[in-house]
Amino acid sequence: MIKKGQHGGARKGAGAKARVYSDFLKKDIVQALKRKAAAEGQTFGDVLVDLVYQTDKSLINLRGQAAKIIADSLLVKSSEAAVNHNITQGPAIYLPEIRKPEEEDEAVLH
Repeated sequence: MIKKGQHGGARKGAGAKARVYSDFLKKDIVQALKRKAAAEGQTFGDVLVDLVYQTDKSLINLRGQAAKIIADSLLVKSSEAAVNHNITQGPAIYLPEIRKPEEEDEAVLH
């Protein structure tokens, strides 16, 4: 006699949700930023703003990159698409027409 397992099969919705590698990387970076912010007493935003307002000429490239990161995070990217809601399409499958019986056919049937 073969003994059945007690676990049964996979249930709907069971298991971990599928995530992309970039989700793991993003979560890891955010956690590292929070740890560093707690240790240093400055948030990532504070460091970026400090870089933007540096007066040292040797940091000109870093200033531009920091400003770009700030602008990208603050500006909302809009996507516009022209949508025409006035398009009416007929049915994909047409049903046969209903024929009305003629008067002659009714007299014969009754």
